[in-house]
Amino acid sequence: MTSSEGGFYAAQDADSEGEEGKFFVWTPEEVERVVGPDLSAIAERYFDITIEGNFEGANIAHRTIEIADAARMFKTSEDELAAKIRDIRQKLFEAREQRVKPGRDEKILVAWNAMMIGAFAEGYRALHDRRYLEAAERSASFIMSKMWDGRALKRSFKDGVARHNAYLEDYAQLACAMLDLYEASLDAKYLEHARTLAGMILERFIDKEKGGFFFTSDDHEALITRSKAALTDRRRRATARR
Repeated sequence: MTSSEGGFYAAQDADSEGEEGKFFVWTPEEVERVVGPDLSAIAERYFDITIEGNFEGANIAHRTIEIADAARMFKTSEDELAAKIRDIRQKLFEAREQRVKPGRDEKILVAWNAMMIGAFAEGYRALHDRRYLEAAERSASFIMSKMWDGRALKRSFKDGVARHNAYLEDYAQLACAMLDLYEASLDAKYLEHARTLAGMILERFIDKEKGGFFFTSDDHEALITRSKAALTDRRRRATARR
């Protein structure tokens, strides 16, 4: 779901070959065929692959046991069990790559990328995995270089072109994401990005007569009415904490 330039794509189809989830799910028979009889018992226990299934008769693989517990169960060391799990993952991944992949909506939307930036920044702070910080920084760099012209944001990017005026949620989510990224990296440029975006919100979205913020900017195309959005879930949580 990540573009070569660092932005995150909007969505992926649930169906492939006319069947929901077909690309992602496994049966015990498929797992044994891919990983072999020596590893299939570990794969099925570790990733909860059962005859009954957990999704319409098949299985969405997910971890249900810790490495240490699995090692004791299979009477081996944690290091050896971890190596076998890596082997299983690689074999299953390579087999899945041969399947018909679901379609993908390759629009890159500011608000949705902002949520990903915030999630990866928080993930880095909690887990100290550099990949998460790097993913957040790449997406932020992409948006500020491809979808921000120094004065305004575009909402959507696809096929090399940024389109459509951004909405209030795009500015607000991105400003919050930049604060998250600043807290994760301590790079002052993200704090400055947040300040700039907040300034644009105050300049171009605020209702100076009645208070609150319009969903569209002051230079947006003329609409029947210039509406105001309700509080976002994030704002509600912040308000509740106060």
